[in-house]
Amino acid sequence: MKNWQNNIVALILLAFFLVAPFLFPNNMSQLSDLMVFILIALAWDMLGGQMGYNSFGNVLFFGIGMYIVASTEVILGGFNLAEYTSAMGGNQGSFVLTPSQYLIGFGVGIILAAVINFLLGLLIGSQFLQMRGHYFAIATLAIGVAAAEIARSIPIIGAGSGMNFPQPPEGIALFQILYYLGLALVVMFFIFLSWLYKTRFGFIMNAIRDDEDKAEAMGLPTASIKSTAWAISAFVFAYAGALYGSAKNFIDPS
Repeated sequence: MKNWQNNIVALILLAFFLVAPFLFPNNMSQLSDLMVFILIALAWDMLGGQMGYNSFGNVLFFGIGMYIVASTEVILGGFNLAEYTSAMGGNQGSFVLTPSQYLIGFGVGIILAAVINFLLGLLIGSQFLQMRGHYFAIATLAIGVAAAEIARSIPIIGAGSGMNFPQPPEGIALFQILYYLGLALVVMFFIFLSWLYKTRFGFIMNAIRDDEDKAEAMGLPTASIKSTAWAISAFVFAYAGALYGSAKNFIDPS
């Protein structure tokens, strides 16, 4: 009975979100942001809610999503990235993308960002997830701070001045695209994560949250589960960052 009720509520929400742009045509930016925040909530819940690891380093993966998409759009548009950032990117009329260049660059960039984030999540997770509790939280906070300082030292992505996203060409309804893409990603990840939490993988995540020492004593593969969970979370954060950066049209290390 409860599952039936939950399905009805989910369908009502989905129907509302599908027609929301027609009900609130002047609030597309806010609707796009809403999809980003839902993606962030889904990604954070995987670590903090399901596994009990509160990470403050997710800004790293969020930022990577923004920087990679912006850079990919510029490069696939046929422009030199260093020249683009030194000229403050989209503020200069000489840097203009065609609709196909813009959409291809965005599509390739968002996939590339997700793959890089997943691999980086595996790499970082294998090291940082050996820590627990406050030590893990502080270490992940340091990741975010360090990432910002590193970004400030890389001129090709604008260093401390930041970087503009390429301007969407005429005929591209940017916020509508971002909103419906965000909605599709929310639905896809919600379904995937709901299924995942009901599998052995999800049960082990909950066992880690409830009593990690006992889970290890039972012979459960806690280390690999933790790293994979963080990688999946980072994967989702890449999409959230890509959508948010494209909507705001600017990114800087702060």
